[in-house]
Parts: sequence; structure tokens; C-alpha cells
Amino acid sequence: MPSFYSIFIVLYLFFILVNIFTDLTNPALNIVTLINNPQAMLSAVPVFIFSVSANNEDLSKVYNLFKAVCIIFLLTWIIPIPGRIPFYQGFIASHAIIPFFIISLIEKRRLPMAIALVGLVAVFSVFSDYRIVLLKVLVFFSFFFSLKFFKSNWFIKLIIILIGCSFIYFMLNNLADLLDFFKDFIGKKDFDSNDTRSFLYQELFEDLKKSELFLGRGFLGTYFSPYFLMLIEQSIDDGDFYQRFGVEVGFLQLVLKGGLAYYFLYTLPLWYVAIKSIFWHPDLKIAFYFGIYILTELLLMFFENIPYFSFQFSILFFLAGYAYRMIYLEKLVKSYVLK
Repeated sequence: MPSFYSIFIVLYLFFILVNIFTDLTNPALNIVTLINNPQAMLSAVPVFIFSVSANNEDLSKVYNLFKAVCIIFLLTWIIPIPGRIPFYQGFIASHAIIPFFIISLIEKRRLPMAIALVGLVAVFSVFSDYRIVLLKVLVFFSFFFSLKFFKSNWFIKLIIILIGCSFIYFMLNNLADLLDFFKDFIGKKDFDSNDTRSFLYQELFEDLKKSELFLGRGFLGTYFSPYFLMLIEQSIDDGDFYQRFGVEVGFLQLVLKGGLAYYFLYTLPLWYVAIKSIFWHPDLKIAFYFGIYILTELLLMFFENIPYFSFQFSILFFLAGYAYRMIYLEKLVKSYVLK
């Protein structure tokens, strides 16, 4: 494991205990919600998957799982699955497509299928209005081709990542204009071009106290939303209750539940692997490509990607642990050769 991991895991467990204590003193305490809701205490679970895959060297079972989920993704287009949210099952299954593409590219098998799936998931994003799926494809492949082309140049890679971060910041501040431009570009008049993200930053930060900004409100924490109260007052049945349990933006969700402390602890293994693999191990393809995928997911947490006990975050931490394992084994081989 990484040298910092033992200290990290102690701090992470201590944070969970502090958060549980906060929940137990919450007047709105609900034990069932605390234990069973994937966005409550269970949201902390995927982090532990890192240590599982960091001791695993075989991707064959995981690859077969991704393949099966990709087939499920295709079936959701053919067989309508009833549910409150249209295309939700296809959205969940779409998280397997880029990892499937990466492993297919490395192992040179089923690559035509993987490439076709990437194209199909972009189409799926447009007609299902899951805009984050298309954004993930665009951000990932922008990083993939640019970082791969300059993989030996540490400085240019840093510039590329900084440009990507600046682009994310620019989008957050000009989201409505960019969505309108994209809507006109694709010519799909019913494409959802509403800015449903940037106002959430203002709502949450205005509702949090300074101390809560650093430590949050616990796994059962909620926040007040003037926007959703307005919808209720106008009898518009398109939103949640105004005392909201979750935020659509992953970064804000972590801040609500545990403040900046939770964001730092939750994402530390991911940032560590992404930076280490991209900058120090570009020749180790599997780690390098997984690092780009992890970086993409981290940046998109400022738009969506709500951390909870889910397929998406389970595979994210699994791939991070596996990438670290490959880096560690490469280091062992090099040290053995030098001896």
C-alpha cells in the first residue's frame, strides 16, 4: 500500500465516527436512513475497495463484468425497463464503457466493439438528456489523445491538465451559454439546455456556516434550497422537497455531508493515483489510461458524479487500486533488475 495509506485509513475511520456522532445528535435522526441509504453512511464504503484491488493482479473477471454491463447497456435501448427516471438503467450501465474500452485497447481484444460502444454512449447521452455522459466522453478523450501525445513531456502534461481544470471552471461560470451553443450545434430542439448546476453552489454555500464548510452536517445532513421552495409555492411538481438530503454535484455532496475534510479524505487515493500514473508512469499503459479516466471522473465531480455506494464509485476506486498495484509491481521489477 502507499506509504501514507495507514495514516490515511485511520483518519478516514476517525472521520466516519465523528460524522456518525453528528448524526446521532441530529434532531432528525433516522437510523434506517443512516444505515441503508446509499447516499448516507454507505457513501463512505467505496473508498475501502481501493485496498482490495491494490492486492489484485487479475483483470479478467472485472473485464468480463464490464462486458456484461455493456451488453446490458445495449439491451436497455431495446427492452424498455419501467422506472421513475427514464433511461436510468442505461445511464448506470454506461459507466462501464470507458473502462471496457481501456482494457480492450491494452489487451487488443474486442476493440471494434469497445469503439462502437463509445460512439453509442455519446448518442445515448443526447437522446436521453444525460448530458454528463457525453461530457465524460469528450473530457476523457481530450485528455487521452493530448496526454498520450505528450506523455514524455512532464511540463506540457501539466499545462494540458491546467487547461482542462480551467475549462471546467469556465463551464461552471458560463454553463447556460455553452449548453445553448451545443443545442444549436446538434440541432436537437428538445435537448435540455437549462443550467441546473451552477446555482447549487450559491445555495449550499449560503446555507452552510463557516464551521460546517470544513466538517459538514453529517451523513444525514440536509440543506435549504430557495429554488425548490419556489417551485412548491408555484405548485410546480418538477423538483425535490426544499429541505434537500442530497446535491446533484459530487463536490457539493461531499461538502454537505462532511465538509472540505470529507472531500479531501474521499478523493485523496484517487488524486494520488491519477497524478502518479500520469506524470511518473506514462509508459505503463494500463495505469496511465486508468489515471486519465480517474482524473476525468474527479473533474466531473464539480458538475455531477454524486459519491454514493454505487457501481460507478465502486469501479472507480477498484481501478485506482489496480493502477497503483501495477505501478508497485513495475517498481519491484525495476529494483530487481538493478540488483
